[in-house]
Amino acid sequence: LMLGKARYYDQPFIPALEAFNYILYKYPNSSNIYTAKIWREKTNMRLGNDAIVVKNINRLLKNTDLDKQTFADANALLSEAFLHLEKKDSAVAKLRIAEDFTKNNEEKARYRFILGQMYQQAGQKDSAIYFYDGVIDLNRKADRKYMMHAYAKKAQMFDYVNGSDELFIETYNKLVDDRENRPYYDILFYEMGVYFDKRKDQESALEFYNKSLDRDSKDNYLVASTYRNIGNMYFKNTDYTMAAKYYDSTLVKLDPKTREFAYIEKNRKNLDNVIKYEGMAKRNDSIITVYGLPAPERKLYFENYIVELKKKDEAKRILEEKEKEKIANIERNNQAQVPGNGAVNPQSLGKPVGPDVAALSTGTETVSTFYFYNPNTVAYGKLQFKKLWGNRTLGGNWRLAAAKANEDKVVNDSINSRNDSIAALQNTIVEEKYTTEFYESKLPKSQVLVDSIGKERNFAYYQLGLIYKDKFKENDLASNKLEQLLRNNPEEKLVLPSMYNLYKIYQITNLAKAETV
Repeated sequence: LMLGKARYYDQPFIPALEAFNYILYKYPNSSNIYTAKIWREKTNMRLGNDAIVVKNINRLLKNTDLDKQTFADANALLSEAFLHLEKKDSAVAKLRIAEDFTKNNEEKARYRFILGQMYQQAGQKDSAIYFYDGVIDLNRKADRKYMMHAYAKKAQMFDYVNGSDELFIETYNKLVDDRENRPYYDILFYEMGVYFDKRKDQESALEFYNKSLDRDSKDNYLVASTYRNIGNMYFKNTDYTMAAKYYDSTLVKLDPKTREFAYIEKNRKNLDNVIKYEGMAKRNDSIITVYGLPAPERKLYFENYIVELKKKDEAKRILEEKEKEKIANIERNNQAQVPGNGAVNPQSLGKPVGPDVAALSTGTETVSTFYFYNPNTVAYGKLQFKKLWGNRTLGGNWRLAAAKANEDKVVNDSINSRNDSIAALQNTIVEEKYTTEFYESKLPKSQVLVDSIGKERNFAYYQLGLIYKDKFKENDLASNKLEQLLRNNPEEKLVLPSMYNLYKIYQITNLAKAETV
């Protein structure tokens, strides 16, 4: 039996099946015979033989001498087999029997949670809440993760029309205040984010979504869902660049084999076209709008823009200076010398001792007057050499290196001079962007060019309408783009298809409008 279980967990299922069948053949009267039968059917299920599992477990359940736990295990296994065969009603019935007979609180919590999920998927809200409450009632008798996920599932079924917002927030505040729930803050914060998201309070939703991400959750699907929801928020706010970034993060955390991964990946690719056409439409709209302003208003528009630009540039300059100062401080700290073995303090150095005072007699001994025998004189000499010649490696022709240093200095001076000229030129260019003439010169000079820009903008609006309608199923966004297109008096070839697509959208969103198109 242990050998069979070991093989089962290592996943060579055929050898595991052989071990369990050996027990049934060799020891039919064993006290472990029912356990062996259940494990054999678990193995059959892993091999995809669900119909055989149903047949064998039903035969096993006809025995009247099964204890309660074995009876519960058999029904739980049978429920899973029915679920694989997509017989959900039979699966629910057998799992309820297993939940009623099992003595293991961990299993009881798990079975209740699964039953809650199955009723939730079936749309039976009251039954789902009943079983989720059953999980919560177990409290510390089972792993706390079941309790936290039960609260999360109940939050997903919150009635945003008739439900009590105060009770919902109060419940989740109590859960957050409980120290035992700290390992599950990622789940709690995510559900609070979803709540505020549904309530159209995007600022609070984003705050809680980010709190959930800050918890470094081990649940990849929860992290992916958080990134996806934030991406959807940015998408609805037409910030498509940010939406694309969050969808990229979502794909990193999702299983590539899932349908959701394929769906988001497809939308992410479509988003590239949205970013392209939205940028084109916004840019061309701005050009046409500014071009159509009277000269005084246009000048005022550019002056206001220049004021804001100067503020941004000044803030950027201050930030760059702070960064440079920070880096300089770090470099100075790194270059600071710490006194160590053999270090010489220049402040303590005296001048070399002359021959007239160096010969000192101490009894029978005489202090040497040789230069290199006096440590103060040697230290002073080293310091003077370094000041004159700088740091030199030990080797020949060291004085010739001085000439090379002078050449390098000349080259560096030339480079610095050239850099100064470039900087002066850049300053001149920077000053140009603070003048209204600079922007006036960028505007189109003829009506033909303006018409060309308008055609490009109209095409962008048309493409956006189709993408939102067909790719993203965002009918409101699609109708807005197509309506705007028609207000722009587009070329005739875009009028008929735009009106047709508006008609198809209005058939879904507004039948009264559909009749007027």
